[in-house]
Amino acid sequence: MLWVIKILFVGYFAGYSSNEIAVSGREGALVKVAVLSDIHANIYALEAVIDLIDKEKISHVLVAGDLVGYYYWPKEVVEVCRTDSRFTCIQGNHESNLKIARKDASVLDRLTKKYGSSYQICLDVLTEEQLDWLLNLPDRENVVIGDATFSLLHEASVGGGGYLYPDSALTEIVANYSDAQYSVLGHTHYPFVHSRGNRWLINPGSVGQPRDIGNLASFLIVDLASNVVVPKRVPFPTKKIIQCADEYDPHLPYLKNILQRGLL
Repeated sequence: MLWVIKILFVGYFAGYSSNEIAVSGREGALVKVAVLSDIHANIYALEAVIDLIDKEKISHVLVAGDLVGYYYWPKEVVEVCRTDSRFTCIQGNHESNLKIARKDASVLDRLTKKYGSSYQICLDVLTEEQLDWLLNLPDRENVVIGDATFSLLHEASVGGGGYLYPDSALTEIVANYSDAQYSVLGHTHYPFVHSRGNRWLINPGSVGQPRDIGNLASFLIVDLASNVVVPKRVPFPTKKIIQCADEYDPHLPYLKNILQRGLL
């Protein structure tokens, strides 16, 4: 049986590379895995998600790229992701952009006009150690947790420009399955879950810049005991982010407007 679940969930408020990571939980413990993506240097959203993750007693956190870009707290976000032993991260297109912009002022200028001052802020505030960690993240990762396998990839390998949306053609959705039990994508900022037999293709949406409901960070929890994927939404404060967008990037009203889309 083949089925799709399109998730615009508002009811909860509170191809392999050679890289492979094996992680294990406490023996006999029920293992829950949080799947995140597209944090985009939004520490307020990440802190709200971590609060819920802690309450849910999550043992592993998988991040499908784009820790930085758009917003203004890369130092805080990178330090959380780098030092919390639960986190396994890959890079997304914004980390790739930053790597190029670091060495080419013309690229930095072009990206600033398109995305805002976030790249310059990264270069100004991140330590060499943090930059080295961030820019050397793998672009894909295989993770083994107990008997479950996860494939992390930021952009879709099949589809328009790396974007795979909930309403993409079924042929494109099926073509993006990996050999893992759980294939994880990011990039679109729209969450969805697709199941095919005992395998899953999932996109957790965006923590830092959700594009369906702007003030609700989106992520997923995979319960390995029940093989259930649970969508989660958690509100985060947007006032400070909008103030900073007005201050740093007044030429890009999108950065604040997107956080006010569909507010509940």
